[in-house]
Amino acid sequence: MQRELAILIGLVLAVDAVAIALWLFTGIRRTGPEVQLAFTIAWTVATLAVVIISLRKIRQLRGR
Repeated sequence: MQRELAILIGLVLAVDAVAIALWLFTGIRRTGPEVQLAFTIAWTVATLAVVIISLRKIRQLRGR
């Protein structure tokens, strides 16, 4: 279970690193508020998906 927790943390960090890189290097920070909001929502949904999938795996292991 500790391995899955480490994977969860690593995946969240990876999603954040990609999102921050996109924010900085694609010029999103210089766009309008609608684009920034859409990007932030997409980032949040991606993070949420990683967390939900990883926690589902952790819960399955706890049930064994």
